[in-house]
Amino acid sequence: MSKAVSFHIDVKPVSVTFTCPHCGREVTVPWRELDVPECWGDDWGYVECPDCEMEVKLGDYEYD
Repeated sequence: MSKAVSFHIDVKPVSVTFTCPHCGREVTVPWRELDVPECWGDDWGYVECPDCEMEVKLGDYEYD
Protein backbone atom coordinates (compact mmCIF):
# COMPACT_ATOMS: atom_id res chain seq x y z
CA MET A 1 0.00 0.00 0.00
CA SER A 2 1.42 3.46 -0.85
CA LYS A 3 1.92 6.29 1.56
CA ALA A 4 -0.66 9.11 1.44
CA VAL A 5 0.65 12.43 0.09
CA SER A 6 -0.24 15.96 1.09
CA PHE A 7 -1.86 18.07 -1.62
CA HIS A 8 -3.03 21.59 -2.40
CA ILE A 9 -6.52 22.44 -3.64
CA ASP A 10 -6.18 25.05 -6.41
CA VAL A 11 -8.72 27.84 -6.20
CA LYS A 12 -9.63 30.19 -9.04
CA PRO A 13 -10.62 33.72 -7.97
CA VAL A 14 -14.25 34.37 -8.94
CA SER A 15 -15.16 37.60 -7.13
CA VAL A 16 -14.35 40.08 -4.37
CA THR A 17 -16.69 40.93 -1.51
CA PHE A 18 -16.60 44.06 0.64
CA THR A 19 -18.81 46.39 2.64
CA CYS A 20 -19.47 49.54 0.63
CA PRO A 21 -18.40 52.64 2.59
CA HIS A 22 -21.19 54.66 0.90
CA CYS A 23 -24.31 52.51 1.30
CA GLY A 24 -23.10 50.11 4.03
CA ARG A 25 -24.16 46.99 2.13
CA GLU A 26 -22.02 43.90 1.67
CA VAL A 27 -21.54 43.57 -2.08
CA THR A 28 -19.82 41.18 -4.45
CA VAL A 29 -18.07 42.21 -7.66
CA PRO A 30 -17.28 39.48 -10.23
CA TRP A 31 -13.55 38.94 -10.91
CA ARG A 32 -14.03 39.68 -14.63
CA GLU A 33 -15.17 43.23 -13.75
CA LEU A 34 -11.97 44.03 -11.82
CA ASP A 35 -8.84 45.67 -13.20
CA VAL A 36 -6.56 43.13 -11.53
CA PRO A 37 -2.96 44.37 -11.27
CA GLU A 38 -0.20 42.16 -12.61
CA CYS A 39 1.29 41.99 -9.12
CA TRP A 40 -1.40 41.60 -6.44
CA GLY A 41 0.65 43.82 -4.13
CA ASP A 42 0.11 46.80 -6.47
CA ASP A 43 -2.79 49.27 -6.42
CA TRP A 44 -6.16 47.66 -7.22
CA GLY A 45 -7.77 50.96 -8.09
CA TYR A 46 -11.52 51.52 -7.93
CA VAL A 47 -14.67 49.49 -8.54
CA GLU A 48 -18.29 50.57 -8.76
CA CYS A 49 -20.62 49.41 -6.01
CA PRO A 50 -23.35 47.39 -7.74
CA ASP A 51 -25.94 48.66 -5.22
CA CYS A 52 -25.37 52.43 -4.98
CA GLU A 53 -23.19 52.86 -8.10
CA MET A 54 -20.58 54.91 -6.18
CA GLU A 55 -16.84 54.39 -6.75
CA VAL A 56 -15.05 52.44 -4.04
CA LYS A 57 -11.25 52.33 -3.72
CA LEU A 58 -9.98 48.85 -3.05
CA GLY A 59 -7.35 48.64 -0.29
CA ASP A 60 -5.90 45.68 1.62
CA TYR A 61 -7.26 42.22 0.95
CA GLU A 62 -7.35 38.74 2.40
CA TYR A 63 -8.12 35.47 0.70
CA ASP A 64 -9.03 31.89 1.55
